[in-house]
Amino acid sequence: SLPASAIIVNPPPFSPGFVGINQSVCLGDDPTEIEELVPAFGGVGNYQYQWQQSLTGSSNDAEWIDIPGATSTTFDPVVLAQTTYFRRIVRSVSERTGIACEILGKDNIVQVLINPIPVASFNAPSEVCQGEAFTLQLGISSGTAPIEYDYSAGTTTFINLIGTENTSIPISNFQEPTTYTLLRVKDLNGCVAQNVPQVATVD
Repeated sequence: SLPASAIIVNPPPFSPGFVGINQSVCLGDDPTEIEELVPAFGGVGNYQYQWQQSLTGSSNDAEWIDIPGATSTTFDPVVLAQTTYFRRIVRSVSERTGIACEILGKDNIVQVLINPIPVASFNAPSEVCQGEAFTLQLGISSGTAPIEYDYSAGTTTFINLIGTENTSIPISNFQEPTTYTLLRVKDLNGCVAQNVPQVATVD
């Protein structure tokens, strides 16, 4: 009889796939789900996933921690207090031995950038003589300029105006006591000030 023979086929190279993408959200907002853009492939199959998070995004594994229960192909972060980095570790595990032949995915890091909420200030002189000019002063602390803002002067509203970190709004030919109201402030990152409306009355 002929001798028995066996053909051994090496599995294709293992790739952990790709997850993404980076996000930029305002403090207090809920990040969107981190999606699987390219699935894992190759290796011996039988993929196992573990999501990790870090406050630094460092290449030092000691600065990454496993997220309990985060073992799916995708991950939906909770509301975050500060910028956080995520990665998906993928193992290709032999069904025969239960050993992970390869562990990859450490270099596919997703950043969720947390932007501060702008804090607005709005001021005017308390008294102005009839016919004089003056300026309203609009400023932001935290947040990122330029800003977009709305304000009203009495019953007249001005919307979608562009300002800087410190904005002077000129008022000419003052005639009568007027209430000026800052209605909305949105910064470059799309974050909206929570401490509005603010009122300044000029007599």
